[in-house]
Amino acid sequence: MMNRSFFRRAATLLLALALFALSACGSAAPKTTTPAAGQTQTAATPSKPEKTYAVDQPYTRAMLEEIPVASAENTSDELRAICLSFARMQGTIPWISANNINYLLDSGLYLKFKKGTVYGGCPYTNVGSNLYTFMDFVDEETGLLDETAASHVGDLLGNNCCTALFWAWARVSSSITFTHTQGLVPRTGVIPLGDYRIDRDLHNFAETTTEEICQENGEQKMYECYAQLLLADGMVVNNQRGGSNDRHHVMMVSQLPHVVRDASGAIDPAESYIIFVEQDEIIRPYTLENGLSLQCEGHIDSKYSFQNLFKTGYIPFTIPELVDPSSVQKASVSFSYENGESVAVKDFLAATVSSNYALSRLIVKVTDSAGTVTDYSAYVPGVAHYSVQLGDRLMSFNRKVGKGTFQVDVSVLVGSGETLPLFHGTLIGE
Repeated sequence: MMNRSFFRRAATLLLALALFALSACGSAAPKTTTPAAGQTQTAATPSKPEKTYAVDQPYTRAMLEEIPVASAENTSDELRAICLSFARMQGTIPWISANNINYLLDSGLYLKFKKGTVYGGCPYTNVGSNLYTFMDFVDEETGLLDETAASHVGDLLGNNCCTALFWAWARVSSSITFTHTQGLVPRTGVIPLGDYRIDRDLHNFAETTTEEICQENGEQKMYECYAQLLLADGMVVNNQRGGSNDRHHVMMVSQLPHVVRDASGAIDPAESYIIFVEQDEIIRPYTLENGLSLQCEGHIDSKYSFQNLFKTGYIPFTIPELVDPSSVQKASVSFSYENGESVAVKDFLAATVSSNYALSRLIVKVTDSAGTVTDYSAYVPGVAHYSVQLGDRLMSFNRKVGKGTFQVDVSVLVGSGETLPLFHGTLIGE
């Protein structure tokens, strides 16, 4: 059943944000980001800190669940609203910490979050995590960040420009496989938008910068392509210039392009602009509709002129499911064993979990003969993981479970936003 009230509210919100952005946002400088690196699982158990700080109207799971699950029955506009709503929520979730949080990025940038300051959005890191995981560490009543979270910013929590938007598009797409901005090419599930020409081998895309693509096609050709962008489409820049001059960034269109043409019909690049959702390491103020002021790394209304976009080397793209809604797949999961089977722990850990949507979290609960339930759930940091081996995520599981016969239940949180049951059976501890 499609949530039509959500789409009506989304349409109203986009109109309001369009008016707000014109007065509230200015041009943002091009961003330099570091590609996401693969991460290994780090066990984490959120705890309940003393509620010494609080945020007005924190986000809740119920709010996240208002975003519909995509289906092939949705229109393109509805799918775009789903992606954009998730991106906005991920980029603005209010939180506050009772402790200072300091961490170093791979790029050498040192980031600081001050205790008592209200921030918005997932922290900028190269972990490739998402809103679902971050919400596990933010108290729904107060917005207070879990006291263990500081030790997991950088190995479990946070995302960068590319991975943040991966999870937004993953709400509707089972076809995307990119893990960093250099991978935003057709073979990883994205489609060039417009009729600009790419002459070089896309499988060796690192040797063709997006700046070169812009220059080879010319200004007006690229401006006409920019003008075709719709909500939740993307813009990417990949320029290998060496050292600090490298530029890699991706953004999602949050408002339709504002296109101004001169008397001849040519696009005026200085007056034409687009407003985007993006994630980067620069903290800027942002005000929610309810009046709450945040310090955000996720930027919700960044305004770029066509002139700026072309000069920087941005090229437009889209996602297959946004073009062809009938290609949206129903989420499914598979496991190495059938429900009801008895499995030895070592074989359980060697089993593979797979889904047609990106994996976010494995929920594993073990019940002993006395009825005591132990939660061994584990996160799946990074993006584009469609298949994982349980043993790669459940650290020291064999030792923790011990000897005996247990009931085990496994379910999986996937990119579509659904938690799907996977396995119910008997676990034999050795």
